[in-house]
Amino acid sequence: MENQVIKVLTPEHGEKVIEYWKSKGVDTDNYSGECCERGEDIHIYYGVINGVFNNYRMEQIFGSDTVEIIELPEEEFDMTTNEGRLAYIKKHYPNTWAKIIKEDPKQEEKVMETQKLSRQGLKEIHSVACSNWKGKLQGMGIRNPLEDYIELTQEEVDNMFKACTENQLPIVSKYLKQDDGSVDLSNGDNGLIAVRLDYEYANKSFWLSPSYDWDIKEDSFGYKCLIPTKKK
Repeated sequence: MENQVIKVLTPEHGEKVIEYWKSKGVDTDNYSGECCERGEDIHIYYGVINGVFNNYRMEQIFGSDTVEIIELPEEEFDMTTNEGRLAYIKKHYPNTWAKIIKEDPKQEEKVMETQKLSRQGLKEIHSVACSNWKGKLQGMGIRNPLEDYIELTQEEVDNMFKACTENQLPIVSKYLKQDDGSVDLSNGDNGLIAVRLDYEYANKSFWLSPSYDWDIKEDSFGYKCLIPTKKK
């Protein structure tokens, strides 16, 4: 158990990782397992290193000869959720996963992200859709049969926006959000940026997550802003 960590894939997975460590007698403090690969965080390796439980970042794990990355048993995946099913496929059927993301790792982000569309919204969008999209929407409608919503991947949402006519766009926009590449920082930076602690720029620079593109722009008051955007 010493110097072992588990990579958390989804918030649901994170809850089970925390329970796993608790079952081993580890004091997990107030960690919930929310920081995860699905959430585009970097502090996603939960475990014990040198007697300290924490959610460690990537650069603290890779390159270390003493830290072992372990996994949970099969029941780690919640097959009743879209995220759980995708995480299961990613682990056990890599060839199928490669097809899902079109053999482009940058597409993984869109596959894992989902939006909820109410059945009322589905009906309204269906009412203005072309015949081709009416069939697609009817197929989507069989998802989550016991819920008042369906889940769409971000890729499906983006394709819907691309297919919209000028008249259809306001209705689709009423229920769904097009991915503009922006990152929601309302709950903090989620580990996207940190003081660089190693190598030649240690303690005199910021480390920026390589999972994003970064720009420096001036706002309307003339202040420089560092802006992360999702890689395309």
